[in-house]
Amino acid sequence: MTKIIGAGNKSVLAEEALSLFDNGAKILLTNPDTGQAIIPYSERNPIRDREHLEEMCHEHPNVNLEIMVGKAEGLIALIVNQGIYAQNGFSSFDRLCEEHGDPDTIGYIAPSRETQAGVMPDEHVHLFHYDVDSFEVGERSGLRLVTTTETLSVYPSIVGGQQVEKIGSATTVQSLSAWIGGSVSPGDIPQSAEPEVKMVGMEKVSGPEPTEAPAPDATGIDVPFEEKTDTHIAIPVGESLKQESAVSANPVETLREEIRKGITGGADKSKTLRMALDWNQDSGIPVKVEDVIALVDELGGTAPVEVEALAGEELLFKLAEQTILFHDGLGDPYFHFEGVPFKAPSKDFAGRIQNRYYNKTRVMPKAKELNNVMSVLQSKAKYEGPRIILENRVSDKDGAIVYDLRDNRYLKVTDKGWEIIPSFPLFYRHKHQQAQLEPVAGGDPWKVFEFLPVEEEHRLLVMVYLISLFVPRIAHPVLAVFGDQGSAKSCFCTIINKLVDPTLTEKVILPKNERDLIQTLRLKYVTVLDNLSRINDRVSDIFCQVCTGASISYRTLYTDEGENIAQFRHVIILNSISLAIANADLMDRSIILKCHRIKSEDRRPEDELWDAFEAARAGILGGIFDALVKAKTIYPTIKIDKLPRLADFAKWGYAIAEALGQSGEKFIEDFSQNVRRQNESVAEKNVLCQAMLQLMSDKDDFLKSVGDAHSALKNIAGADAKDESFPKLPHNLRGGLEKLRSTLAEHNITFQFFERVGSGIRVLFSKSASPDASMVADSGEAQQETCRSVPDVADEPEGKIPVIEFEEIPEVINA
Repeated sequence: MTKIIGAGNKSVLAEEALSLFDNGAKILLTNPDTGQAIIPYSERNPIRDREHLEEMCHEHPNVNLEIMVGKAEGLIALIVNQGIYAQNGFSSFDRLCEEHGDPDTIGYIAPSRETQAGVMPDEHVHLFHYDVDSFEVGERSGLRLVTTTETLSVYPSIVGGQQVEKIGSATTVQSLSAWIGGSVSPGDIPQSAEPEVKMVGMEKVSGPEPTEAPAPDATGIDVPFEEKTDTHIAIPVGESLKQESAVSANPVETLREEIRKGITGGADKSKTLRMALDWNQDSGIPVKVEDVIALVDELGGTAPVEVEALAGEELLFKLAEQTILFHDGLGDPYFHFEGVPFKAPSKDFAGRIQNRYYNKTRVMPKAKELNNVMSVLQSKAKYEGPRIILENRVSDKDGAIVYDLRDNRYLKVTDKGWEIIPSFPLFYRHKHQQAQLEPVAGGDPWKVFEFLPVEEEHRLLVMVYLISLFVPRIAHPVLAVFGDQGSAKSCFCTIINKLVDPTLTEKVILPKNERDLIQTLRLKYVTVLDNLSRINDRVSDIFCQVCTGASISYRTLYTDEGENIAQFRHVIILNSISLAIANADLMDRSIILKCHRIKSEDRRPEDELWDAFEAARAGILGGIFDALVKAKTIYPTIKIDKLPRLADFAKWGYAIAEALGQSGEKFIEDFSQNVRRQNESVAEKNVLCQAMLQLMSDKDDFLKSVGDAHSALKNIAGADAKDESFPKLPHNLRGGLEKLRSTLAEHNITFQFFERVGSGIRVLFSKSASPDASMVADSGEAQQETCRSVPDVADEPEGKIPVIEFEEIPEVINA
C-alpha cells in the first residue's frame, strides 16, 4: 500500500481529480487551511466542467480534493471503523467480503486521530455508485453507510497532521447492489496501472479484534450488520428514502461524539451544525432539534483560521462564500443563500450578509464596501454563473418530479419512491407562499373526501385532477366550481390550495385590470378566484394562455426600451354561484363541478373541520405522493388511441387512475362526460350558439353570405344580440363560430366558409345525423389554417389567443 503525498504535485492532483470526475463524482477543491471551497464554487455548487477542473488543479496545486457523496449525488460511501463501536468495523467488513467477494471500488483511509474522547482508529472510506438495493448496517457493526449529502476529503487531505491514503482505483466504481449480489470476485478485478497501489478496491486490513463478541443490534440479530432480503428495492415504494441508521442507547452522547469528530476534522460551526442535523434526521430524529443546536453551541466548531482576522470587503466576500451565483432563464441574476433564492439586487440578501458581519465584528460594514461586494456578486451571477430555469412550487429535475416544501427542503419523486432532499436553486420564492407539512408515507389520499363535498360519481375525476397538479410542465384544466350558497365551494377550493400550494392569500377576487390579473397568476402556482359573476372574453383568453402556457411581454417602465418576458403555466380554480364561464374556448379547457347545498345535519363547526383536516393533511399528502410514484412507473407504458383535449393531462390522468387502483378507462369516460357537460353549458350560456341551434332546428342546410347569415342570426337573438357572446359585426362571425365548433358538432351542426366571390364570402351550415369527423373535430391546425387563409375583411387579425402586452407589471398586488 502506497501513501500518496505531495500536495504540490500537479499531475497527481489532476489525475486523481479527473479519475473521480470520470467515474461520476462531483468535485470540490478546498482551501486546506480553512476547509472552504475555492470561489466561485461551494459545497452546493461543484465543478461541472472537466477541462475547467483540470485547469483549476493546475492553478491551485496546494488544495484539498473533496467529493460530494449521497443518494442525490449518485455516489454513496461505506465507512469502516465508525462510531463508538469502531473496534467491530474490520470484523464486520471482513464478513461482507467473505460473503460477497472483494468489490472493485475506490477507497481511502482516513488516519487515526486524537479527540476529546480518545484516539480514534483509522477509518476506511469506500465509494460505490448509488443503487436503491442497498443494505442496512447494525448499531454495533462499526460501519456507517453514507446516503445523505456530505463532502469527503480524499486527496491530499490532512487529518490530524496526517494525509489520507488511497487503497483502491477509480477504474471501476461499481454499484453497491452488484457487490451485494456477489457478481464480483477477486479474479474479476482489473490490474493496476500503478503497480505499487493494490487494485483490490477494498483491501482487507487486519484491525484490532473486538474486545467482546458483538451484542445483538436493535433488530435482535446477533450479527454486526443486517442485509436486506428484498433484491428488487430496499425501500418500500412511497416511503421517504432515508437511511435507517441505528442509534445507540444514548443518542445524545453518540451525537456529541459525531460533533466532536466534525470539529476535529476542521469543520466550522455552520458545517458542524449541518452535519449534526443530517445525522439526527438520518437516525429518525432521536434528539430534539433545540438540543442538537445546544450541543453544537456547547462544543464550539470553529474553523482552524479565525475569520475575525479579516475585515472590510475581504470579510464580506468570505461571509458570502457559500452563496450560489446564477441567472435564471431570462438572464436575471440570483443569489442562492441559506437555502433561499434572492433576485439581485436584493436588500434581504445584503441584510443577511450585513448581519453576519456584525455578529463577527460587532461593527456594521461600511455601506460603500457592502455595495461593492453586492455589485461584484451580482455581476458574477449574471455573466459567470450557470443558467438555471426557476419554477413555482412544482418542477422536474433529471426525470424526477420535485416539489418545494418551502422550508429549505424539496420532495423528490421518482419511479422508485419519494424522499425529502435539501434545497438547491430550482424555485422562485415569494412572500405569500407558506411551508407545506412533511408528508407521511402510506397515507390514504381518498380521505380528502371527508372534507370535500364531492358526490361519489365525480370523485375519481376530482382525485385524478388533484394528484395531477403535482405533475409539472403539463396543461392543467381550469377547475370551475359553482353551486348554491352553503354548498361549501370556498372550503373545497381552500382545501385544494392547502394541499398543493399553501399561501397567505388562499382566495382572491378578480383584479380590476388585466395587468394586475397577470401578476396575480404569475406569483401563485394555484390561484383561486372567488365570488365570480361573469368572465369576459378578454379574461377568458388570459386564462386559456395561463393554463396551457403563457408568454407575456411587458416593459418595466415607459422609458425602458428593453423587453421582459414572463413565462409560466399555472393552475386556475374559479369559484362562483352560477357558472361564470361563457367563452367556449375556455370551457373546452375546463373541468366543471357543481356543488350542492350541504344538509344541516351534515354541517360541522369550522374550527372542528379545519382541525380534523390539519390532522389528516400529512397522510393525504403522503398518499398522493405514493400514487405519483406508481403513476410514474405506469405512464411510459400507456398508449391511448384517441386522446381528448388537454392530451397530456388525459394521459397522466389515466396513469394516476391506474396507480390508485381504479380504471384508467373509467377516468377517460368521466373526463369525456365532463366535456359533454361543458358543451351543454356553452349551449345554455352562449347567445350565438342558441341562435345557431334555433336557426338549424327546421332545416338541414343553410347557405348565405357572411353578412346575410349574421343578420339572420341577429334577428333570432333579438335583444340578446347585445350580449358579449354574440359577434357585433359580420366579420367577427367566423371567430365566434370557430369557438363553438365542437359544441355545435355535438348537435350535429357543422359549418364551412368558402372563398370570396363577387357577392362576398359565403358560409354553409349543415345538419346531419353523422357529421364528418373532420368537421366535428375542434379547431385544430388544419381548421385554423383554413380560417387564416381567407380573411373576411382585409387585414383582419387571425383568430387566436392574443399575446398580452403591458407597459408595467407591479411588484405587489392583492396584498
